Amino acid sequence: KEGDMTALRLCLDRLIPPVRARDVPVTLQGLSGTLAEQGQKVFEVMAQGNITPTEAASILQALGAQIRLADLEEIRNRLKRLEARDGIR
Repeated sequence: KEGDMTALRLCLDRLIPPVRARDVPVTLQGLSGTLAEQGQKVFEVMAQGNITPTEAASILQALGAQIRLADLEEIRNRLKRLEARDGIR
């Protein structure tokens, strides 16, 4: 009862590491349509209990990255068309 609690905590952290989530493959049937529709499908699958909220968040994060990539590609294509029109490059 009179020991060093900080030292005890350090020992326990080494002996019993914190639980970490493990990534496991998830298969979602019917994931098609627009990215917004795909996001809605992820929410529906989570609401049905087929995937965890953590898995849903990971999938939605990947969909968000896909949206950003699509936006960048669209901007790149528009810039190329504008440069071609104005004779730049």
